[in-house]
Amino acid sequence: MHLNVVDEKGCLYVVGTPIGNLEDFSPRARRILQEVDLVAAEDTRISGRLLRHFGIDSPLLSFHEHNVAQRLPGLLARLKGGARIALVSDAGMPCISDPGVEFVRACREANIKVVVIPGPTAAVTALVGSGFPSERFLFIGFLPAKGKSRREALAKLRTYDGLTVILYEAPHRLRKTLGDLAELGLGSVEIALARELTKRYETYILTTVDEAIRYYETTDPRGEYVLLVDMSGVGQAGEAGSDCDGTLASVIDDSATSNLGSWSLTQAYGGKVSKVEDQLSLTHQRIALATRFILEGMSTKDVVVAIQKWEAERDSVTKRNVLYEWIQSLKDFLYTEEGSEGEV
Repeated sequence: MHLNVVDEKGCLYVVGTPIGNLEDFSPRARRILQEVDLVAAEDTRISGRLLRHFGIDSPLLSFHEHNVAQRLPGLLARLKGGARIALVSDAGMPCISDPGVEFVRACREANIKVVVIPGPTAAVTALVGSGFPSERFLFIGFLPAKGKSRREALAKLRTYDGLTVILYEAPHRLRKTLGDLAELGLGSVEIALARELTKRYETYILTTVDEAIRYYETTDPRGEYVLLVDMSGVGQAGEAGSDCDGTLASVIDDSATSNLGSWSLTQAYGGKVSKVEDQLSLTHQRIALATRFILEGMSTKDVVVAIQKWEAERDSVTKRNVLYEWIQSLKDFLYTEEGSEGEV
């Protein structure tokens, strides 16, 4: 354990600012910003307007994710020399989906005093206003925009059983994120969409993922969103996997009734099918059908729908989320064998 004995000469103040309503700007925050020698701001134009509104004339310096390496040494030197510096973001608390973590950590490592001046945070504000369970929640912030990292982050969502999951999303990506949640098998899960928090037109939409998708087919998303996904009652990935091995395996054992009985996957796709069978140890007919659809370029969502229809003909239905996880695993394995990530 390392006891952080700080140097009292300089001090970094991490200051929360309003997320919309200027009346949420605390007297303590205003006083500190007036007294410091410098305000390190994510965007000096936005913070400048805030300071001018309250008659604060402290000098501003830009500090954001693209100039951390350039700015940090000079800021630390000034703090070690006795300066008092405030760190602010465009709105809310610095370090929460905003720049500042590197600055605070560097100060701690250099034994420079750090004082937090609490302020509003969109995630907690939306959680309290949603009425969703707040005893256990997980803040994720912005999902990766695309690629493998996004797919992995989305896949992890299904493991957060019993939690309220909090996401941030930009308006131009909202429809895509809602669609991705539906593909995860979360279409019936309750979701709250909060926007314009603390402002005049503050809005909460409490619905399901599927209903939100339908709503935004005819309504353009506007403003930054906080998405709260109520994962209470959603099974964890490990439980889903065991259900898949049991329920789905019993669905399609009867090869005599399968319309795939005369179709030779091995002939069509070589040894790849046997590798899939060895890897996943699942019933041959379902693997054959899903593999065929995947290699024909169908999306995960479309494969799930096709398998569900195929199962329905045999008077058996597997949960959508269970199918999604299994098909995504199969898809990842197939594309790995080809030396490609493969897009969902």
